[in-house]
Amino acid sequence: MDNNSLQDCIIDGSYKVDLLLGTGGSSRVYSCVDTHHNFYALKVIRKDRKFSQGLSKALLETEIKIMQETQAHPNILSGYHINTSGVVNVNGEKHDIMYCIMELAKKGAIKTFIQRSGHFDEEIVKFYAIQITNSLAYLHSKGYAHMDVKVDNILLDENYNSKLADLGVGVKTDFGYSSSRCGTKQYIAPEILKKSNDDQFNAFKADAYSLGVTLYVMLTGNFPSTAESTLFTGDTSDNLSESHEEKEDNCLVPTLSRECKDLLSCLLNQDPEKRLSVFDALEHSWISNPGDCIPAFEVYMEMKAREDYIIGSCSGSS
Repeated sequence: MDNNSLQDCIIDGSYKVDLLLGTGGSSRVYSCVDTHHNFYALKVIRKDRKFSQGLSKALLETEIKIMQETQAHPNILSGYHINTSGVVNVNGEKHDIMYCIMELAKKGAIKTFIQRSGHFDEEIVKFYAIQITNSLAYLHSKGYAHMDVKVDNILLDENYNSKLADLGVGVKTDFGYSSSRCGTKQYIAPEILKKSNDDQFNAFKADAYSLGVTLYVMLTGNFPSTAESTLFTGDTSDNLSESHEEKEDNCLVPTLSRECKDLLSCLLNQDPEKRLSVFDALEHSWISNPGDCIPAFEVYMEMKAREDYIIGSCSGSS
């Protein structure tokens, strides 16, 4: 069975698969509807990647465990249940399937908005920075590091509020330290790249670095210290080397406010000992005063206009 062929199929007699929303390294995500007409996101482990049964099960179990422990936070995606021995009916034939039922973030990933309508103004990014940093701080307070913070994993609900997602590679840490090397190349903290597989590093500080890259991409559409964005052209070792080896000063965009540039510089510090934690970031002057932030309804109007533009562009090209 090909995971690409699941549209309109029935899983466990309870969920009808709707649209393919996205494909990641280990899974595909669809929208689905249950017998009571409630809509959810359905994450299915990819069979074409030929993961072992144990690894596939571990990915789903880790994700649902973290989501259920953190679902009290409004900016972290909620998870409802998993089935590692599910059954899907495809053209009258039954196949095994591993899946997770999650909250549906109806507006998709922030990455899509950047790709199709351009980077955001600083005031919009500040609004999301407060939400994302708070969600990461909550995750860290529960003893978990995300390990793959990036624009792909910041989703938006129906009101364009952010939802931190894709917690399957998250790790439970002792005092913040881990030897689990995972993530996406352009977002990975430099100290992880320099260590051997068994060396430990501060996973919370690694998340803080990835947060810095995420905010930079939202502000510019580019990765830090690269002459040309690789956001849409894929990973290259040359761009990765530039991203981690150039000085922090080269990351700073002249049009950004002094406070914004200072936060970026502190989050992107090459030395994890000197880098801000996400808790420190919440106390930074650029984030710490929500009263200075753009009102939520203005963010809604901006994002709605972008969504309308994207839909119009797609209609015009079809």
